[in-house]
Amino acid sequence: MSQSDFGTINAATKSGSALATDLNSWRNALHSNHKGSAEPSYKATGMTWLDDSLDPIWIYKVYDGTTWIPLLEIDVTANVAVPAGITSRLKFPLAGGSANALTITPAVAMAAYADQDVVTFEAASNNSGAATLNISGVGAKAIRKIIGGADVALASGDLRAGGRYMVNYDSAANSAAGAWVLTSLPITLGTTVDSAAAGNDSRITGALQRSGGTMTGKITLDGDPSSNLHAGTKQYIDGQDLGIGQTHQAVSRTLGTSYQNTTGKPIVCYGRLGVSASAKAQVSTDNSTWVDAMSGGTAEALSFSFVVPPGHYYKVIVSGSISQELR
Repeated sequence: MSQSDFGTINAATKSGSALATDLNSWRNALHSNHKGSAEPSYKATGMTWLDDSLDPIWIYKVYDGTTWIPLLEIDVTANVAVPAGITSRLKFPLAGGSANALTITPAVAMAAYADQDVVTFEAASNNSGAATLNISGVGAKAIRKIIGGADVALASGDLRAGGRYMVNYDSAANSAAGAWVLTSLPITLGTTVDSAAAGNDSRITGALQRSGGTMTGKITLDGDPSSNLHAGTKQYIDGQDLGIGQTHQAVSRTLGTSYQNTTGKPIVCYGRLGVSASAKAQVSTDNSTWVDAMSGGTAEALSFSFVVPPGHYYKVIVSGSISQELR
């Protein structure tokens, strides 16, 4: 302890050596900010006191004539000092109490809850339902979370053992009963081991794993695929299947004239080539370079059918005709 009060000095009775002793003790008290576990008995307005009653937490205080006002909380183990009263905001202390009725006892007690008070804590265990937080014995207030713009009670697993949380006091929350509101939405986790491959984390309840799983609902895509590895809609896939939604139709195609398949899906052309080795049914991707789908014979007419992919061109040359198409 480094506290001292030499009282009123009487020059007629105080010896020089005794005065030196008093002055040295007073100097030590000043240099140590009157450090001690009890308030100085000689307190005066404006005096500072280093309260070490909670050692290794020291509280630096100033006396306003009525009350000692905490200014700083000093942790002599961690060698840090923070403004008094918000230590829990900076240190994430381990909450006491129970899983659903948490308590925090900061070194500098909180006298009352006020709007926008911010506190942090570490949960000691998983909550199993609605939970409360009581700080410095002021009173238990519900811990709430914001869902859809409204505060609602916590669900089981919203607080996890070892998880660190920040809450903000809102006197209007919980139907104006006041509540500590989580500043970030909790993630509900499962109970499997904590190690999992990226993108395949079965700890997240209800997640569809990348390596497999069955989806019970439907996914609506925003449109047709535009790249080879894009997922396709049923509408798009059906549109690519030959025969689905198509009918056989009689057509009249002029010999030697090219036609393009503009239906957006494959079609089938049916026809007959005349008796001529030069007669051909042809397909082209660019209406320039042609591939023979069927060549004629020299002894008899030949029937043919061939598939024309979307956007491709087709025609019959020399002799023959296309009379039917599945389109």
